[in-house]
Amino acid sequence: MASFDMLGSFMLLPIGYGLTGWATEALGPALVFIAGGLLTALITALGLLHPAVRRFD
Repeated sequence: MASFDMLGSFMLLPIGYGLTGWATEALGPALVFIAGGLLTALITALGLLHPAVRRFD
């Protein structure tokens, strides 16, 4: 499973670099850092909404 995860991550890496470069150029680095941090926190919080994760012992 880890190899599939790594393959997917490496495949999406150039897209992430391109979008981040475009966003930094268009919006500025400060806003991109803030948006990236908020997006990371939101995705993590969404994972906690699943009942099986909250009941994990």
